Amino acid sequence: MNFLFRAFLNLKEKKVKSLILFIITLTVCVVVLSGIAIQSAAKASQKLARESLGATVSLKVDSENMRNKMSNESSNEDKKVRMKSTPINISDVEQLAQLQHVKSYNLISTTYVNADSFEPIVSEESENANTNNETNNNDIKFNEGHSQGKGMSFGDINLQGVSDASLVEEYEDNEITLVDGRMITTTDIDTKVAMIEETLASENNLKVDDKITVSKSNDSTITNELEIIGVFKSNEEVTTEGFMSPSMSPYNKIYVPYTFVNIFKGEEYTGKADKAEFQIDDPLNVESFVNEGNQLDIDFETYTLDANSKTYDKMVSSIESVASFARITLYIGVISGAVILTLIIMLSIKERIMEIGILMSLGEKKFKIISQFISEILIILVLAIGISGIVGNKVSNVMATNLLSNQIETSSSTNKGITGMDSEMKDKAGMMREESSVKTIDSMEIEITIIDFGKMSVVTILIAIVSILVPSISIMRLNPKNILSKHQ
Repeated sequence: MNFLFRAFLNLKEKKVKSLILFIITLTVCVVVLSGIAIQSAAKASQKLARESLGATVSLKVDSENMRNKMSNESSNEDKKVRMKSTPINISDVEQLAQLQHVKSYNLISTTYVNADSFEPIVSEESENANTNNETNNNDIKFNEGHSQGKGMSFGDINLQGVSDASLVEEYEDNEITLVDGRMITTTDIDTKVAMIEETLASENNLKVDDKITVSKSNDSTITNELEIIGVFKSNEEVTTEGFMSPSMSPYNKIYVPYTFVNIFKGEEYTGKADKAEFQIDDPLNVESFVNEGNQLDIDFETYTLDANSKTYDKMVSSIESVASFARITLYIGVISGAVILTLIIMLSIKERIMEIGILMSLGEKKFKIISQFISEILIILVLAIGISGIVGNKVSNVMATNLLSNQIETSSSTNKGITGMDSEMKDKAGMMREESSVKTIDSMEIEITIIDFGKMSVVTILIAIVSILVPSISIMRLNPKNILSKHQ
């Protein structure tokens, strides 16, 4: 009798046992498929997260190293060490710009100045704050919205120095849009031109080709004239700081060539900038660029190549936890599935020892008997694989959603604990406002692909074969005469 026919016949006769074996096999298939699918979805989400951050890497001062250095100097010298600005050299930027994957780069310098020939946009809150401070603090004086105190002024205009305005993050994110004139480009370096906000231009009756004058924030005798070459509209929200301080308002932000900012910063800024932003050709090449850049002759004890790694880690933290749990579930499913199926088949073989003895006495070869058992489990497995493909997608999404919800809830509880700290403790812990505003990925759309299904099929078939071959060792040792004599 053909061993395949015997396999079908045995499954038909032992319906209850076959059903139990089918349920166990289906469970293993679904667990394995869910684990594989969730990991694939997690990788896809990580890729999307990197793409959403964009392929931008910044060369800037390593604030963490600076903080550690200041702390060490303060403790060694037993005195207060003050933070000082360390601009980057343009020559270092040019080295990095020669690396592969770099599409373009933008040099950025920032400072605050006072409006001299025009009026900044101010809010009632900032005016009230100025009035109250003027009344209550003799050390602080306010003049036409300028915040000055103890010989120090913060200015009311935010000068954003760039080498190419079209590469700034606000423009790429559509937070600012050009409404008249043109953008600042590399051809404007070393010139005195400006792009101003639409509201600021309207309130001061300014337009393209007009000229404005700004003065140094702590020395009103130092002034410089700018020609307006562009007017932009800001879509940025006005923050609390923007209402309280004119220089923090997006309406008082003026884009100029970075070389113009350096005029106010002093001679030590000649040939330098606050930072440089490199646009990489593909988000997936960011890590490669950073690794190559770190090999160059640049002082990376002072500077760092920042690829938004902290932001990226925060965004994908929840799905990484889910992927890790799915990986563990996959391992447990494979191991436990193999063990359970092996035990069930071993018990089945023990119950069918008489059948094996009769078949062997009739001249049936041992490998055909083993092939019959393999056929039985494979028939069940094929049905289980087919059904798992139907229900697996639903189960995977339910698992991922629940795991993500639990992970996000845990993270939220932790953040609430952090929020309860006072401002001084937060500052000491180095908690930045922008980091807290980063949103983690809170959803995963799982679509089981042919590749996922194929991986699951291969894994479960291997589990089935192993679970048959292990107990089959005992069959190879059996002798039909001994089997039949024991059961007479």
